[in-house]
Amino acid sequence: MKEGAVSFLVAPSLMLLLFVMGPAFGFSDADVQKLKTTNQCPGCDLTGAFLSGNKLVDANLSGADVTSATLANSNMSNANLAGTNLTGVNL
Repeated sequence: MKEGAVSFLVAPSLMLLLFVMGPAFGFSDADVQKLKTTNQCPGCDLTGAFLSGNKLVDANLSGADVTSATLANSNMSNANLAGTNLTGVNL
């Protein structure tokens, strides 16, 4: 098989693998539920979570990873964000 043909077959396979494995590298459903029910989630993995429009007043997100999460239109008054990774967050 020619080199170009191998690349043509490998690229779609890698893309499919990344699509299937992608959710394993994102937020934890249990952590999202914990935040929504208790307003407490220190050290949680909320990477990429959609949390738009939530009432997070006095929430404890200290040390949480909220990289690339969506928090637009959320009320986060007095939230504890000490040590929280806010890289790429949509506020």
